[in-house]
Amino acid sequence: KQKSPDPHRLEGAQFIGFAKTAHTYKMGVSSDSYPGAMPGGGQALVGEVYSLDETLLRKIDKFEGNEYRRVEIETPYGPAWMYQLKMQPVKK
Repeated sequence: KQKSPDPHRLEGAQFIGFAKTAHTYKMGVSSDSYPGAMPGGGQALVGEVYSLDETLLRKIDKFEGNEYRRVEIETPYGPAWMYQLKMQPVKK
């Protein structure tokens, strides 16, 4: 991410632009206390879109781990991948 504490994770990727999700999400938290989006909430999300190769995509998959799943979404730039949390939403 442009302002991520770990910008090296996307080293080699090309920033394309920002996009808003067509579907809405709710927020949850992984077992490591990292936030994540889950389908079914009431808010669209704005995120960054990058172009990257398969090698970098596999590295990001490994970093995200098994608490997230990669799903395809539509953006103004065409299809893109988004990581969604598999856990339960945060209780308020």
